[in-house]
Amino acid sequence: MNFQCVVMNMADLNRSIDFYREVLGFALLSQEEQLAAVSAPGNDQPQVIVLRALGSSPVGGAPYRSGSLHIGGRVSRSTGADRERF
Repeated sequence: MNFQCVVMNMADLNRSIDFYREVLGFALLSQEEQLAAVSAPGNDQPQVIVLRALGSSPVGGAPYRSGSLHIGGRVSRSTGADRERF
């Protein structure tokens, strides 16, 4: 799968970190009170998802919504194991 960086709003930051680590095999790069960064495994170029707790301050006063972002990715045809996980 190929992407560079995505920021996602999460209702439960710790649960989301667990999902990305345990189900998708991502590595936890950094974690603070309301932010965490996870990295996709097996890529030469950094591919990072920043997970942001819903309690973070919204820009311009607009409310945050969890899961409101779209992630686009590409899975190599030669990587059948990746396709099976998705």
